[in-house]
Amino acid sequence: MRLSTLECFVILNDMGSFHAAANALNLSQPALSRRISTLEADLGVKLLDRKQKKVTLTPVGVEFLENAKQIVALNDKMVKRTREVGVATGRTISVGTIPSLIEPLVIPVARNFSARYKLVRLSVHEANSDTVVKFVANGDVDFGIGIAMTRPEETEFVPLFSEPLCVAFSNNHVLAQEDRIGWKVLEDFPVSYNSSSSGNWLQIQSALRSREVYPDWRHECLSLMGVLSFVATGSSIAILPKSLAISDLTKSLTFREVPDVPIERQIGVFYKPTRRSIDLVDRFLTMILSTAAEPAFLQRIGSKPSGRYRKTPPDRQPE
Repeated sequence: MRLSTLECFVILNDMGSFHAAANALNLSQPALSRRISTLEADLGVKLLDRKQKKVTLTPVGVEFLENAKQIVALNDKMVKRTREVGVATGRTISVGTIPSLIEPLVIPVARNFSARYKLVRLSVHEANSDTVVKFVANGDVDFGIGIAMTRPEETEFVPLFSEPLCVAFSNNHVLAQEDRIGWKVLEDFPVSYNSSSSGNWLQIQSALRSREVYPDWRHECLSLMGVLSFVATGSSIAILPKSLAISDLTKSLTFREVPDVPIERQIGVFYKPTRRSIDLVDRFLTMILSTAAEPAFLQRIGSKPSGRYRKTPPDRQPE
């Protein structure tokens, strides 16, 4: 019994006539009729009631149809999955991202993606937003995740969500005893920052000047980890995005928003419109977009969706 014959039987039932089914299968009507007769002969039963003008199944044919459908569907699933594995073998997806979004966004998506595409490697390029945009423009990554900012003409930006910036300090810092704080506390304590590698820097500087706040910028670090280390030891305080508050790296820190005069940053995806569309990359990007729009995710990181959010990946040139 051939699988192709089972497919013919299933399609014949779906189409309701030999003529329509033969056209769908690109067969002549007599050829299709011979295949069904051969199937009945192999089984030793009648599957069709040929006394009827239209295709009508016998009671045995009805039961056989259900099993045939399962076999055909399982074969289709097997073929599709095998092709996916073949395409995925040895493939690498490259993503540029700012450090603060690796744990709350990139890692959960990567974990779910890898559960299905075990043979796909993920290359994560951690950098500030300015560098992430350069990675995208130069074609070094498939897409980037970062802060809204000026960018080269050959790149586009799709906003995902906005998140508040907070004053962060160690759990045993004197500020932990305060119920409410303002930006002015940045003038009273040493502040750690990573200006040379932070997309927040210019936005923060501009926002604080408009509020007539002039922080005691004391410790310049070249990485986010450096800033977190200074803050965790109580050596300084810092301005950090609220999404970091859920990180395992910041369990020893307290994050406080300044609700009266908030400062927010907009997060989104950078991409190059002329880049060829690659199926696996688009699937990973779709998972990033979908996760970033989930109410549970936004609530968890204390953020709100962008008004221009889109659920589908940006259009790109077909491969």
